[in-house]
Amino acid sequence: MNVIHYRPKSARLSRFLLFAIRADWLTLTVRPILARITWSFNIAFYGHEPGDPTKLLCAAGHRFILAECRGDQEFHRTLWQHAASWKSKYICYQCRATSIGQQHTFVDLRDEPSWASTEHTNMSFINGELPPYPCY
Repeated sequence: MNVIHYRPKSARLSRFLLFAIRADWLTLTVRPILARITWSFNIAFYGHEPGDPTKLLCAAGHRFILAECRGDQEFHRTLWQHAASWKSKYICYQCRATSIGQQHTFVDLRDEPSWASTEHTNMSFINGELPPYPCY
């Protein structure tokens, strides 16, 4: 996991590594790490020290925001525990494309495939794909 630097002097300096972890350890250790990172990012977003809104993190009052959470499909599937998977009936986390049956099949490659009408909004993704309590 890394942090993106805004306008770095070179592409090599555009990311700062927060931590690296073996994929098979991800399910056991990433939640507490993400909780601490979230706490830290929230402080950076509001721009002041925790518990004291008069103490700014930066003298100029700068605030910071998380830009992206990168990873391959396996990483995001493990991290967010969404229901869709290449092993299940619904193979796409962004829509209701199916691997079984004729309706909304993922191999429908027409200009207007039937699965295109089933694309998730942010809320339907959260409500339909993510577990109710994201714990391992």
